[in-house]
Amino acid sequence: MQLRSIPSRFALVAGYTAHCEAFEADRLRALCDSDGKHAERLLTMDFMRYLSAEGVFALNPDEAAGDDGPDAATPRFYVEARQYKSANPGAPIRRAYARIWGSWNRLRKLHPVDEAFLVVFRRSGRRIELPPVIDFRGLRLYSGLVDIARPDSGFDHFPAIHFSESNLRPAGAERDDASQEPRTGSARRSAYAPRRRR
Repeated sequence: MQLRSIPSRFALVAGYTAHCEAFEADRLRALCDSDGKHAERLLTMDFMRYLSAEGVFALNPDEAAGDDGPDAATPRFYVEARQYKSANPGAPIRRAYARIWGSWNRLRKLHPVDEAFLVVFRRSGRRIELPPVIDFRGLRLYSGLVDIARPDSGFDHFPAIHFSESNLRPAGAERDDASQEPRTGSARRSAYAPRRRR
């Protein structure tokens, strides 16, 4: 399977999300409850199995160190899954993105992986809306929400919390972007003004 277009990446996330919500919610909740300490690792492996069935070679932190993949021409993707149960999921979501940016950066020292997937599982709490793709310095991160919360978990009457790309880029990205913007107006004059003689 050759993944040459962005829509095909979106389709992978959307397909997995729809499949889980329609057919696998009970199984995935039970999977998480059976081993709460390693729930996110189990969810990551579940998503990787789905990607493998679609012909996608994926890497995660547990397996990346010594695996070079089937061949250099095969597209590779870094993969993580996270979950949240918080009524106010702002901090857990920002932490999930901070973790994937950090672990992905470490992985790239061993493997030239420029694209990644992050799926976030809602167990409870308010729904969220994630940017489907974030571009950052040649890297591309695809995201999706998988809602496996129980129907009686509450919060469904609350509006979803929207997260923008700027909220979820690596720490310091805003400062880096600002430092590269051209100076205008008084800032330009100040930068190039002659020094006063003493």
